[in-house]
Amino acid sequence: MKLITAITSLLALAFTPSAIAHAGTANKQALKYNYEFSICPDVPAMRFTLTWDDQVGDIIINVLEKRTGKLIQQITAEGVEEPYQGPAVFTAEDINYDGCQDLKLLCFTGATGNELYRYWTYNRKTNKFQSEKILEDICNPEIRLSKKEIFSHCKEGGAGAYYIETTYKFTGKKYKLIRQTDQYLELESGRVIREEKEVRNGRMITIKKEEIIKNN
Repeated sequence: MKLITAITSLLALAFTPSAIAHAGTANKQALKYNYEFSICPDVPAMRFTLTWDDQVGDIIINVLEKRTGKLIQQITAEGVEEPYQGPAVFTAEDINYDGCQDLKLLCFTGATGNELYRYWTYNRKTNKFQSEKILEDICNPEIRLSKKEIFSHCKEGGAGAYYIETTYKFTGKKYKLIRQTDQYLELESGRVIREEKEVRNGRMITIKKEEIIKNN
């Protein structure tokens, strides 16, 4: 499935991958990637250095002032894959509609085509980025700007016949899960079932459940 992302006013000014050896570890490498983004029109450009720690499976993101090199923040993305070389690993896009760019990191790619991402939103008051926990490890996200939603479609097997779709709505301050669709194989009957759910009065309830095809 083609991953569609709507990226608003992204200014990626530079990308430079490099590799350096771990001290005292001849057969290991720490990969470093450098990016520069203009986060807000009235905020000085920032430089981001991503370092892959292959011993623990973490990516360390150092956020620095581009002009002075001063460290603003250090972010640790735990338990992620080693990134490949290319700007698609780490991008900036405005997901909370405040006119400033937020951070998006590709943290896993699966054999089925699933890609998992993590987001950090920019906080003007602190000049730092904060994790969006509800969007952590979101699968194949698609930004729907006109609806202020993020849609996720995650393949679960059956050559794409089984999947989970989730929709997150931006409520003005944060994202909330509002809708979920599961299509799965019911082991007892051998039927393929599609179940649609919505959050109503704070609870996720099933609003529709039907058989899609007969599994022969």
